[in-house]
Amino acid sequence: MDIEHKIRSIEEKIEILSDLKEYLKSLYKQYENVTALKTNLMQDIFKGLKIYNENYRILQKEIEDLKNEEGGDKQTLEEIRKKIKRENYKKVLVQVPEGLKTKVVKIAEEIERETKARVFISAEFCYGSCDLPLEEASVLKVDAIVHIGHSDIGVKTKIPVFYVPVYFDLKIPEKLKKEISKIKEKKLSIYSSEPFRKVLDDLEKFLLKVGKEVIEKKIILGCSDIEQKGEANVFVGSGKFHPLALHGKTYFLNLEKNKLEDMTEEIEREEMKKQARISKFKEAKKIGILISTKPGQFYKDYEKIKEKLEKEGKEAKIVIMDEIKNEKLIGLDFDAYLNTACPRILDNHFDKLIINRKDLF
Repeated sequence: MDIEHKIRSIEEKIEILSDLKEYLKSLYKQYENVTALKTNLMQDIFKGLKIYNENYRILQKEIEDLKNEEGGDKQTLEEIRKKIKRENYKKVLVQVPEGLKTKVVKIAEEIERETKARVFISAEFCYGSCDLPLEEASVLKVDAIVHIGHSDIGVKTKIPVFYVPVYFDLKIPEKLKKEISKIKEKKLSIYSSEPFRKVLDDLEKFLLKVGKEVIEKKIILGCSDIEQKGEANVFVGSGKFHPLALHGKTYFLNLEKNKLEDMTEEIEREEMKKQARISKFKEAKKIGILISTKPGQFYKDYEKIKEKLEKEGKEAKIVIMDEIKNEKLIGLDFDAYLNTACPRILDNHFDKLIINRKDLF
C-alpha cells in the first residue's frame, strides 16, 4: 500500500471517530437535564470523548509521520530542474501564488536555460496545492507541473506534479519573545503555515525554555478545522487566514506587524456567525449545492448531500464551477447555498446565505 492510500485509510478512521464524537455530544445534550440518568450516562459519555481525543491524536500523528516519510514537499527548484532534465521533459507548466508572480518569469527562464524544456506560466489565481492547473496542463499537453509555494497535500493527478514550498528564514524578535513569555497558560498547542515552518521550530524551543508545555506542534492549512488540545493555541505567521481555523483561546504571533494579538474574541464572533447561518439555512427551502472542479476541492459525494437535504423536505440542485464567486450565482433562484469546496470561500461576500458542508453534516 503506497503512502497516499495509507493516509486516506487513516483519514477514514478519523471520520468514523468524528461521527462518534458528534453522537456522544448529542447524547450529552439530550440527557444532561435528566437527573436519574445523569451520573452513569455522563461518565460513559466523557469516557467515550476521552477515547476519541486519544485516538484522534494518535491518527493525526500517523498522518504527519507518513507525510514526513514521503519527503515530496522537501524538493528544491534545483532538484526539480535535474528531474526535468533527467526525464527529458519537453514541456513544463509553472504555477505560483499571487505573492510570487513577480519572480515567476525569472524562475521560468532558469528552468528553460538549464533543462532546454519549453516552460509555460499559469496566470490563474492559485489558492494552494488544492488548486492545480490541470485543465491548462491538458490543453498544452505538458509533461509536468511545477507548483511553487505550497507542499503536497495528496491530490491525485495523472500528470507528474513537483511541489516546491517556500520557507522564510526568520527568527522571532526579542520584543515578541518578551510578550510570549507573558502568556499565562502553560499547556500550549502551536501552529503555523508552511512558509513559517522554521519559525515554528524556533517558537517551540523558546516556549520550552520558559517552562511552557507544547501539547501539539503542527503546520496547518487555511481550510483546516483544529480542535483545541491545550489550554491555549499560539499561531505564528502573517495574516489572519490561518489562525481563524483554530478554536478556543488563541494567540496570534503576527510577524508582519511584530506583535502578539489575542484572537479569541474574533474567533468566538466567527463561531456565532456560523451558528446564525446554520439556523437561517434550516428555514431555507430551495438549496444550491456548490461543487468546485478544483482537483483538491472537488467533493465526490454530492449526491449523498442532495439526498439528505431532500429527506429534510428541501429542494436541492447541484451547481458546479471552478472558482466559486458571488457574481456567478447572481440570477440563480435559490434561497441558500451549501458549499462543498474550500470552507474559506465564506470569507468572501455573497448576496445570499451560504454555509459549509462540514457545518451541517
